[in-house]
Amino acid sequence: TEAVAGAAQDGNSGTISLNGEIGPTQSIFSYLVNQIYNHRIYPHESIRLKQQGQVTVKFFIDENGELTDIHVANPCSHKLLNQAAIKTLS
Repeated sequence: TEAVAGAAQDGNSGTISLNGEIGPTQSIFSYLVNQIYNHRIYPHESIRLKQQGQVTVKFFIDENGELTDIHVANPCSHKLLNQAAIKTLS
């Protein structure tokens, strides 16, 4: 199974609601995005430098439910944010 996760701060780009536990009306994709959102890492140095950006991360889910082949599919211009996106999923 392949999954691509991304989120926009302004709520555009077809993002989904990030609330609650997984239930009958919530897809596994929304559950994954919720987990990523709740465990995201924003580097202190990036906060200090007021860096912002959107990073798209691509990964695979193996037969055991583990994330594999985690990599940045569409980086932002700030290396620290790209690294933090990978660290969030590792």
